[in-house]
Amino acid sequence: MKLNWGYKLMLVIFVFIGMMGYLVYQCLNTKYELVANDYYKQELQYQKIIDGRNNADALTSQPSIQLADGKISIQLPNEMKNIPVNGHVYFYCPTAESSDRFLPFQPNAEGTQILDAKTLQPGNYTVKLDWTANNRYYYTEKQLNILK
Repeated sequence: MKLNWGYKLMLVIFVFIGMMGYLVYQCLNTKYELVANDYYKQELQYQKIIDGRNNADALTSQPSIQLADGKISIQLPNEMKNIPVNGHVYFYCPTAESSDRFLPFQPNAEGTQILDAKTLQPGNYTVKLDWTANNRYYYTEKQLNILK
């Protein structure tokens, strides 16, 4: 059977409509993850982060975050030893919001806290560490790669 130009045009239009419908369906079912749901509130308090980074940079050394034997070791500088410290550790995974972890940071008298790396999914993390000591706020970020 030979198709004339009218049927060919109608076939092209139907294929085009079908492809557009598929693209709209895919767009409606795509999950979009924001870095933070309350990003505006966080932006208003960003000066606190800047001050915390400056305070952390003024320390004699930077906190170290190391992964060894399935454990994550967070070590504060020597000047933070025997000082009460409270804070938070936020493991931010840029590829999957479900992998993010927000944990309390309560180091021992030596300024060390050990965390179990098995609670985290393998991937690249930005470890956001904030703590308060002697009524001063400190903030730092380190990169951490957790392999399987």
